[in-house]
Amino acid sequence: MAIRIGFWEIYESLTLHEIEKLNRFLSLLEPHIIKSKQDWEKKIQQQAQLIQDPQKRDEFLDFSSDEYWEFEEYERTLRNSFLVIVYAFVEFRLGSFCSTVEKRLKLPISWKDLRGEDNADRARIYLEKLGGLKFPVKSKEWQNIRRYEKLRHYIVHRGGRVPKDEKDIWSFVQKKQLVMSDRFIDNELLITTAFCTEVLEDVKNFFLSLHRELKQSLGSS
Repeated sequence: MAIRIGFWEIYESLTLHEIEKLNRFLSLLEPHIIKSKQDWEKKIQQQAQLIQDPQKRDEFLDFSSDEYWEFEEYERTLRNSFLVIVYAFVEFRLGSFCSTVEKRLKLPISWKDLRGEDNADRARIYLEKLGGLKFPVKSKEWQNIRRYEKLRHYIVHRGGRVPKDEKDIWSFVQKKQLVMSDRFIDNELLITTAFCTEVLEDVKNFFLSLHRELKQSLGSS
């Protein structure tokens, strides 16, 4: 007997597949950059050992340090970009949910017609007020996703600098140890690989809970 798979089960499977693709993207690129840096460091040390004059050796290493910091920048750019990409996926998938709910319930307006803080907030309002869903607004995952949106904003519009007067987000980045300050850099985001993985896990768990609510409210067919 054929097993009947419902509409939202297929939708959930597609969502999880996209999240797994993001995870593979990070797991492929991050080790490549780290290994490239390690190979470069090994090559520089081997070249430095061939220089007999200590002063010239130090000058060579000092000159090479600029390239070392380029690798550090590559890692930072990858992780910042990853957060931006993940949040773009969240907005896209929420918008897709809204469009699907609009068609299935034959709603008179689009989620894009609503007012909200941003696209994700408009989608939340639409699914709650018009779709009749019990949106997981108080969940840890959604609260964190709202924080990720702010981090995305700081990366895109403020060069990754986090204002201290944003108390909630400032407390969040301090707790997660995601901010760097010294005499050259003022409160700049320093996103880690572990944090990127945590972000994906929050996004995955959030969409799983939203899918459960969609199936309960609208049925699986």
